[in-house]
Amino acid sequence: MRVKRLGWLGTQAEDASGVARFFQDVLGLDLVHEQEGFFMLQLPSGRHDYLEVFGTGEPGTPMPCPRVCFVVDDVEQARAELVEAGTELVGEIVEAPQVSGYRWQNFRAPDGHVYGVVEVPE
Repeated sequence: MRVKRLGWLGTQAEDASGVARFFQDVLGLDLVHEQEGFFMLQLPSGRHDYLEVFGTGEPGTPMPCPRVCFVVDDVEQARAELVEAGTELVGEIVEAPQVSGYRWQNFRAPDGHVYGVVEVPE
């Protein structure tokens, strides 16, 4: 597998709205999607690279944050290589409902932390 770049950062906060406003107002990131307890901000690469802020009560974010995902060409191939290397997978491949073609697989690295590999539409 070849990692192309970091493409996703997720964090979780009690005041998710306030954290998202901070990233908008102070760092100048553009808010591209918002729903109750969830904010998706565009990273400045101009690609499908995002910072997502989750509320602490949101389902689907049971893993410690912040977390990062590495962009790869093919998430299924990357998943197979992780399995071959004996890496613990966390869940299955997931497709994002907000962005067509945006799929990821979480895994636990030897440091005990959860990371992900993500395939993004280019």
